[in-house]
Amino acid sequence: MLRPISFFTLAVLLLTLQSCANGSGSSNDGSSNNDTDNREICTGGDDEDGDGLTDCEDPDCTTDPACNTYHEVICSDSLDGDKDGLTDCEDPDCTTDPACTTSQEDCSNNVDDDDDDLIDCLDPDCESDSACQEDNRENCTNGTDDDGDGYIDCADPGCETDPACFDVCDENHIFYDSNPDPVNSCPTGKICTVTGTNLEVDCADDSVTGAGTFYGECGPNGQCPAGSTCYSPNGRATMCYPLCNMTSHPNCPDGGICFLHTNNSLVDLCIPSDDCHPADSIQECPIGEGCYIIQDSTLCLPSNNVQEDESCSSVNDCAPGLLCVYDVSEYRCLRACHPGDNSLCTSGMTCQAIQNSSEYGVCK
Repeated sequence: MLRPISFFTLAVLLLTLQSCANGSGSSNDGSSNNDTDNREICTGGDDEDGDGLTDCEDPDCTTDPACNTYHEVICSDSLDGDKDGLTDCEDPDCTTDPACTTSQEDCSNNVDDDDDDLIDCLDPDCESDSACQEDNRENCTNGTDDDGDGYIDCADPGCETDPACFDVCDENHIFYDSNPDPVNSCPTGKICTVTGTNLEVDCADDSVTGAGTFYGECGPNGQCPAGSTCYSPNGRATMCYPLCNMTSHPNCPDGGICFLHTNNSLVDLCIPSDDCHPADSIQECPIGEGCYIIQDSTLCLPSNNVQEDESCSSVNDCAPGLLCVYDVSEYRCLRACHPGDNSLCTSGMTCQAIQNSSEYGVCK
């Protein structure tokens, strides 16, 4: 016999049916039927489950295939961290990494692209670049632009440290008119100059230039200005003589004259002008010396006392008051005078200008 349903039981059944009709029932595995609507989608870029974590940051995505991969973490260690065959900034994972947002070194444009003070193949970034392989590097002595950067041999920055491109300390760097030395012909702290009594060209400690003055006393340790040397020529005082060469480097400071030969055939010495007057009757030079014209300056020198109209071969052969000049077919000693003033010339002669002086001439 069927028992009648109580009012309470009937009410529970009605509520259950209403709940099922609204879709809020439970599934067989105990989860709600609409859980899939709130689950994190691991590639959408949104926080679908509202827990403040997006995509692979959300623990719900730990096992998701989209998040179960390696990523390049360090973009400057020269390692392929995620094993995808791409290293550091070559890997798309590093696109926004600071190490990859600065300029990269172009290994053949002669520019320091990454601002590390190293250009092209001198930069470690270019170690594996084809332009920096041995076969493509600049040969610094063959007259060819081997690496195709528009620069040949020692003009190429790649040759900066090549021994073939170091200048040599030789006589071209020692003279008064080649100082300060325009190239680095000696190591840092050294200067290209002359040393010893034979004035041999060599690199010396740059302290040798710490004192002294041209044509003046040497410093306490023999120092002289660059382009000069502390020296004692025969018959002359020890002082700082500027270095010159009568043919290739004849210039001297302060009106000096490149005149004295030395034990080194390539090195001559400048001496100061005596500011004497070869055409004046007043004797301004020491006894036994005459005033002679050298390079449009005047100098007192020992006289060989050759007389007027006689042959001469050296500037100081002639007696005081006479100059050795070329006349017709030979060099002769002729009377010094001032062009335009014939008072020092004998009757019938005039004072005529000579090539090596703007102030003096000779009577002819």
